[in-house]
Amino acid sequence: MTPPPNSLIGISYYSLIIISYLVDIYRGICKPQKNIFKFALFMSYFPILTSGPFIRYENIKDDLYGKHKFNHKALCNGLIRILWGLFKILVISQRLEIFVDTVYGHLNWYQGFFTIVAMIFFTLQLYTNFSGSIDIIMGISEILGIKLPENFNLPFFSKTITEFWRRWHITLGAWLRDYVFYPLQKSNSIQKLYQDCKEKIGKKAAKKIALYVSMFVMWLFIGIWHGGSYTFIIGSGILQFIYIVLEDLLGKVAEKVNHKLKIDTTTFGYKLYQVIRTFLLFSFAMIFFRADDMIHAIQIIQNIFVWNPWVLFDGTSLYSANLEMADFNVLIISLIILFGVELISRKGDVREKLAKQNIVFRWIILYALIFTVIIFGCYGAEYNPAAFIYGQF
Repeated sequence: MTPPPNSLIGISYYSLIIISYLVDIYRGICKPQKNIFKFALFMSYFPILTSGPFIRYENIKDDLYGKHKFNHKALCNGLIRILWGLFKILVISQRLEIFVDTVYGHLNWYQGFFTIVAMIFFTLQLYTNFSGSIDIIMGISEILGIKLPENFNLPFFSKTITEFWRRWHITLGAWLRDYVFYPLQKSNSIQKLYQDCKEKIGKKAAKKIALYVSMFVMWLFIGIWHGGSYTFIIGSGILQFIYIVLEDLLGKVAEKVNHKLKIDTTTFGYKLYQVIRTFLLFSFAMIFFRADDMIHAIQIIQNIFVWNPWVLFDGTSLYSANLEMADFNVLIISLIILFGVELISRKGDVREKLAKQNIVFRWIILYALIFTVIIFGCYGAEYNPAAFIYGQF
């Protein structure tokens, strides 16, 4: 994936954090830090500079400037979280990258079924790489006694795109809500738009239009932040906006259809359908996020619909995409482990649950995870451990 040109336009994690600091001072939410060394500590807190999460000065200042004592529990929990992040990145994400790069780099060879698998694999690659890097950052901060806001909350269990974005990159969403969306909603331009529309089409419709205009600007900003090219603007911006607007507009229609067809929306099967639908919609949008340019993105989408019914019987298997059978098996088993752990985490912190187990069981699990990362982690001569995907933005 070509690195986005954010370094040219200056919209980085660092930039947004300093913007929030200045705006919060202007709003009276926090007082300016007059000690230059303390301010430098806030602005240069090293774990978050490349991949986030976004921090607010008012929420982190006490931990940054307060006294800290050695905490054995924090040390153990931090190390476990770092280890889990390394498992996501080295064992899962790096293997997924091999398959995705091979398929997207040879579109004349891999089509149809392979393109769909690569589309799904890239979404999983992005998630395991990004959330894995956050796990490492959160683990380091926990050891240092610094509490950071969580950036993920099981996004792939979401039933709608709206819910998905409440669970994915949570701190970016909160930043945009407080510093882009709400100010836009209160701006004179949006209020004037609302009043003009209200006179012509009514209060309810006018409110929707004002809301959608603010949302459009916010999602356009998200696309630009991820990268200045059209692929980022569409994949992580405009297309997400379209999804959310359609969910809002078609929500009542879907309820009526379900009622007329007597579809029970409380069943496990229907909820599973919603989760799969949301995952596939997001994965489709990520085609643009991963593509080198718009032409490449269009070629990938076209390849989804190019099917050869004999492709799986002519020797062209999933193992042909530079991911051998042994690596593919490790990948599938690792994804099952990841899914299992995330299922368990829905009912509480997995580390807390592990701490309550017998010491022998705990150490078996921890040693298994350590040796899995060491033995099955993908390194290689060209591997850069600091090159997180979201470190580019």
